[in-house]
Amino acid sequence: MKIRRTVIIIFVAILISGFCYSQQEQPMGELLKEGLSLFKAGEYSGAIEKFDLVIKTENSKEIIPAKLLKGKVLKKSGKREEAKTILSDILKISENNEYRDEASIDLAELYLSEKQYYEAALELLRVVEETKSQEYLVDAQGYLENIIIDHLEPDNVDSLTAKAINERTYPFLLLAFGKKLDSMGETKRAKDKYFKVIERYPESAEHKYAVKYYAGEVPDSLKIKEQVCVVGVILPLKDGEDIGSVTAREILEGIKYATDEYN
Repeated sequence: MKIRRTVIIIFVAILISGFCYSQQEQPMGELLKEGLSLFKAGEYSGAIEKFDLVIKTENSKEIIPAKLLKGKVLKKSGKREEAKTILSDILKISENNEYRDEASIDLAELYLSEKQYYEAALELLRVVEETKSQEYLVDAQGYLENIIIDHLEPDNVDSLTAKAINERTYPFLLLAFGKKLDSMGETKRAKDKYFKVIERYPESAEHKYAVKYYAGEVPDSLKIKEQVCVVGVILPLKDGEDIGSVTAREILEGIKYATDEYN
């Protein structure tokens, strides 16, 4: 699963162009813009050079967007470990910097590309818990729910829930966990999760959906498809020279009888 977002390079470009630089600061802004242009043109090494020049300065206002853009270049050029390192640095700089959401989404995408689903889920959980942007919230919740349902084991979902600290996150995780259990055919356990949302979080956005799921209104996409068992049997064509196989006919009749009797 690849994360597709509307808030990527264009978002960063808008932020860069929106900075109010003094005469002394202008060169750093120009370096960021030049690096971004090189990145968009596919000239990754040149872009990294521009961003590195900004990162080496002491101006923290420009270091963070430069690191984010460098992380994107490294990710795009396949240097995943380097990209993870620099994107993780952004999360350590400040809990209030405006680039945390984008850095976490990029990290999640890197982990997804390596099928490290739990690590990707942790990054998306960070966005769900911290973001002030409705757009980021909706995107992160959608991708996180897909990972929970399609890729995580129930124990992993329990672990993820234990790491949540924001009150608005619990009903979302409980509902997603219920959907996961429904997709596994574990209806009773799923209903337990839905009931917790109904009972504990009546004001949450997830409440009305929990009521529907608890009542059994589960979409077809979450229901276990009826399994079809295909039996293959190798039968002898002949019992001897030029003699049709009596044994084969008897076995075939037995299979037909069993199929009719027990299905």
